[in-house]
Formats: sequence, structure tokens, C-alpha cells
Amino acid sequence: MSLAQPVFIGLLIDKINLQVTPDHFQEITQLTIMLIGVSILDFIVYYLKDHLFSKALYDGINLMRDHVLSLALNQPISIFERNNIGDKLNKILNDSELYAKYKVYQVPSTAIILIRIAAIYIILFNMSPALTGLLVVIFSIYLIIYLGINKKIRPLIGEELADYSNVMSEEKSKELVLLVQCTECQHY
Repeated sequence: MSLAQPVFIGLLIDKINLQVTPDHFQEITQLTIMLIGVSILDFIVYYLKDHLFSKALYDGINLMRDHVLSLALNQPISIFERNNIGDKLNKILNDSELYAKYKVYQVPSTAIILIRIAAIYIILFNMSPALTGLLVVIFSIYLIIYLGINKKIRPLIGEELADYSNVMSEEKSKELVLLVQCTECQHY
């Protein structure tokens, strides 16, 4: 719908540029009303999309957390109150929130963006094939550069995550050693 707005604006400008007669004035009025209607409809559709995606995301995160906790602990979630274990589990389950955001919001948004890009290219191709070819070349170069940079960055991110994981496992092993020492001290 938002792609239709520039088309309507172009038609409206064309009609205004023509000699204004009562017949053309009626066409201008109709095009203006259509443009306003499409703009309002576009706003409503995108507002509803964001609202529904946010609601689905919230429900999805809670459902995933419920299932993950129930399966991992073989116990219902209701037995866990706000305590140290619950806080640690919350930190672990933030990963499920990221996954839910990706599945519920990012995938449909990406599909919508790709559809809009395809529609823009179709409109541009009808207007000027040479300009469309130039834009495809520019977009392809940008994509190749982006993927090249991303390919170089990913191993560095992996190394950082591995270092962080090692530090966390060392801290946990220190806590475990202290816990064992404390329990041995209590037995003596």
C-alpha cells in the first residue's frame, strides 16, 4: 500500500499539470481521496502488524520459557519462586527471547521488506530499465561488501564468545571447589 502512494502522487501531479477543466478537477479530487485512503489504510495495516507481532512475540517467549523449564527440569514452573536459581534460569532463558524475536518478528518483517524491494524494482523497471540495472549493480556491490565484512567479523565474535564461555566455566569451577571445600570443612 505504501508503494501505491508514490504512484498516486505521480498521477495526481500529471492530472494537475494538464489543463484544469471541470472533468479533470473531478479526477484530481478522486485521486486525492484515493491517496488519502491508501495512506490511512497503510498506517492502519502497519500499526496492526506491529501490534499483532508484539503480542505474538510476548506469548511466544512465555510459551518457550514454560516448555524449556518444564523439559529441562522435569518439574512444573510453579515450584520456582524468585530466588537465586530462578534468576539464573531467567538469564539462560533470555536466549529463548532472542530466538522468539527472530522467528516471530524478524522473519515476517524480512519477507515484507523483500516484497517491497521487489515491487519497487518492478515499478522502476517499467519506468527505466537502465536505471533499474544500475540500482541492481549498486545493490549487489553493497551486498557483496556487507557479506565480506560479516564473514570477517563472525570468527572474531565466535572467539569472544568462546573466551567468555571459558571465563564463565572457570568461575563455576571455582565456585564448585569452594562449595566442596566448605562441605568438607563442615564434616570435620
